[in-house]
Amino acid sequence: MAEKTLALRIVTPERQVYAGDVKSVLFESIDGQLGVLPGHIPLSTVIKTSVFQMEEEEGTKELAVHQGFVEIQGDRVSVLTETAEWPEEIDMERAQRAYERAKGHLDNPKKGITDVQRAEIALNKALTRMKVVKKGKE
Repeated sequence: MAEKTLALRIVTPERQVYAGDVKSVLFESIDGQLGVLPGHIPLSTVIKTSVFQMEEEEGTKELAVHQGFVEIQGDRVSVLTETAEWPEEIDMERAQRAYERAKGHLDNPKKGITDVQRAEIALNKALTRMKVVKKGKE
């Protein structure tokens, strides 16, 4: 008997990042971590900037996603995200510099709350990118 799979599609405004069948997906939504297996109940949720994990027949793949929406319908999972990056697409030095800049803004805020919020978003994106690259090297 063939194992059931999920038809996963991940798109950004610029490109289709992934389209294929997977055993499961794991990601961070605004309500917490969410794992999806075949037969999951229908659901729409907001995805946070985080590591998005998918389990294929050959093994697990991860990519960095930066805010968006996930729709689960039957055995289909559709992800529309601001950006999605595979480990090999991420410049680790650039992510490290972005992390340092954001950390500096948070350690010494000079402007109002908007500056702090932007710095927190930048910090989270940089940390997510660095996590994906580090996991990809393991």
